[in-house]
This record gives sequence, structure tokens and C-alpha cells, in this order.
Amino acid sequence: MAEQSDFLKGANNRNWSANFDWIMKDTNMAKILDGNYINKKSNSVESKQLPDWFNNQDLAQKDINVDDNELNELLKKLEEK
Repeated sequence: MAEQSDFLKGANNRNWSANFDWIMKDTNMAKILDGNYINKKSNSVESKQLPDWFNNQDLAQKDINVDDNELNELLKKLEEK
């Protein structure tokens, strides 16, 4: 199990890797057997999928024109609240 863990083999921000003595320590062995060091799946954007109901193309196609006066009035209303 330890040999399958990238973290225990040194792929971490400390450039630390587990040696035999560390692995054989009771508390560390228990963590390894509990699966605490199993490689996690990537949380990259490619692995995340948006819900079917979400379609930002509708938003991107809207042409919103607001002149400066109208924008200033809206900002004043927001500041009053």
C-alpha cells in the first residue's frame, strides 16, 4: 500500500519520503492501512462536469447595453440600501 502512494514516495511539497523505519512505526502503519495516504483523484477542471441545466451560452448571447447615466442611477440606488 505504501509503495502505491505518491505522497509517501516523495511527491509532496516537502520533498519528503517515508523510509522503512517510519513505515514500521505502529501509528504510521495504522494510517497507511486505513488508507490515509491513498492517491486522491485530480480535482482539475476536466474532471468536473457542469449540471445539464447550466448553459452559459444563453448568457453570453445577451447584448446588454447600459448608458453611463443609467448605470450611475443604479449604483446610487444600491448605495442607498
